[in-house]
Amino acid sequence: MRHVLEWVPLSRNEDVERFVGIVEKAIEEDRVDKCAAFAKTKGKVVLLPEDEKEEAEGFEELKSKMLTKRREDAGTLIQRLAKKYGADPEGNEGQDVGEEEFAAAQKRLTSKSKGIKKKRVAGKHK
Repeated sequence: MRHVLEWVPLSRNEDVERFVGIVEKAIEEDRVDKCAAFAKTKGKVVLLPEDEKEEAEGFEELKSKMLTKRREDAGTLIQRLAKKYGADPEGNEGQDVGEEEFAAAQKRLTSKSKGIKKKRVAGKHK
């Protein structure tokens, strides 16, 4: 019973009496065998530190780190997608493109799609 608060998740120092009561009730109802170790240690439970301010600060620090990491990951994802699909990561899209650049890009795209169709048809042979 000494370390019951460490073993039971989300337990608090206020829970000690309740835990001891549960075990004593189980012993009275013969659901659990009585043992000398319980009798010796039920009054010697190691309490958890009650530094709630430090715990709250630790939680806020963890929360801050998680949010920062999430923002960084989202930023790198957007940059990778922009790089992969040819978008300008600085947001300079929508600028006019010359006729020659447009024709070259259109030719590249249509030639890629024809190559994909040929591969699909070739792969269907049994």
